[in-house]
Amino acid sequence: RYQGNPLKGTCYYTLLIDYQFTFSLSQEDDRYYTAINFVATPEEQNRDLDMFINASKNFNLNITWSTSFAAGTQAGEEIPVVSRTNVKEYKDSFSNEKFDFRNNPNITFFVYSCGSLLW
Repeated sequence: RYQGNPLKGTCYYTLLIDYQFTFSLSQEDDRYYTAINFVATPEEQNRDLDMFINASKNFNLNITWSTSFAAGTQAGEEIPVVSRTNVKEYKDSFSNEKFDFRNNPNITFFVYSCGSLLW
């Protein structure tokens, strides 16, 4: 479920819309992970995208969006939406009117999170 190219940037875990995901990075082998990157692409053009992130420890969060992401390629220009440091949870709604999902069918939200990752 990963997209991207680590040789030309980074990889992203693809989040399915209308599903809840749980990531546990509490095993000994997970100690080297310093970040998790996600992508979310709204499938319905007339609905808002609601996002909720909850972690067991504080983390840093950056969310950007772009209209030119494709699997295996580097994303085009990403426009910053959110930047937070030292948060434990984040909740927001991204309006289909503001981001114009209808005229930007390939719009993708990029979620970069790092810090003490115990989700």
